[in-house]
Amino acid sequence: MGASETLSSKPNSNYIDSQYIVQQKSSSETLGEFFIITQKDTQKKFILKQTEFHSSSDFNDGLDSLQKKAVISHPNIIGIDKIKVLSDVGFCSNIYKILWTAEYFECSLAKELENRKKQHRPFSIMELLTIVKSILSGLFYFEKKKIHHNCLTSSSIFLDPKDGQCRLLYPDLFGLIPNHSALSIFGKKSEVYIAPEVLSLMKENMSKFNWNIQSKALKSDIFVLGMLILELGTLFSLQLAYNWDKFIIVRKEIDKSLIHIKEIYGEAFYRFISKMLDYSPQLRTSFGLLLQEVEILINIESYKQKPMGIEKSPDRTHEKKIALLAESTNLLRDCMYKKNKIGQPQIEGVSPTKKSLFSLM
Repeated sequence: MGASETLSSKPNSNYIDSQYIVQQKSSSETLGEFFIITQKDTQKKFILKQTEFHSSSDFNDGLDSLQKKAVISHPNIIGIDKIKVLSDVGFCSNIYKILWTAEYFECSLAKELENRKKQHRPFSIMELLTIVKSILSGLFYFEKKKIHHNCLTSSSIFLDPKDGQCRLLYPDLFGLIPNHSALSIFGKKSEVYIAPEVLSLMKENMSKFNWNIQSKALKSDIFVLGMLILELGTLFSLQLAYNWDKFIIVRKEIDKSLIHIKEIYGEAFYRFISKMLDYSPQLRTSFGLLLQEVEILINIESYKQKPMGIEKSPDRTHEKKIALLAESTNLLRDCMYKKNKIGQPQIEGVSPTKKSLFSLM
């Protein structure tokens, strides 16, 4: 008979451990319905989710699926903390319940972004780099586990005010809607970012578009992350960069935002973001290389912000590393381009013969 998520106004006291206090029932578009519970000793907050089954076979399948998802564990990913199983076997019906908890973060990146837009309060370069590094760390972990996120939005990323780092929702666990599906269901109101190669596939034949199969060869998450960073850095939405009627990207809108980034945060950060926004997925920098480079940028900024004093001549190791990374990345891009001259997606205002949407200067 399948499974259903059901929550009463307050969970039975037998459902949760004595070490937790039930705070309130809540809901959101991203997380669905859940209880907020607090651990007595640490005061750490968790969400409590419940799934109900009416057959033992469905229950066993559901438990097996949840236990496999519980293996996913990373400091920058919101995954399962604990699982509890309950059963109520009666004369007329059997009810099986699975309860699970995950760490709760109140502030999504969307909420933080909205507040900063209202206050006209931009992120500092260190705030941005910390956010970007934490997101990349989570995505790199997913990549190693052969998981494509496909649902990257500012609403599916949460910000921890204690350390300024972000936590990504595990898409399969929370039942997130892929960005391309959100666009199909809600249209322009979805306000999602989508990579150009995905737009091309959607334009060709949306009815036969199979994300699970085709996304394995795509680096769409990298492009979408680049767009999110542009919005964080400029405090402006990049929806004007999409012509949704034609399923194409308007290059000049992204170029304008990149110039703004360059003026505010400097050449190095501008180059860093540009590497994510190549319209050819084969030419986009990998999560691993991006993570290495953002760590270098953080070290450089930390060095710049050290108090001035009597020091030896400055160590230029980090600057040299960035220069070498940039040079090797450009060489790699050039070599790969020679092998991939066909199959370029359509970009408004860009000739199909151009090597890159954003050529590094």
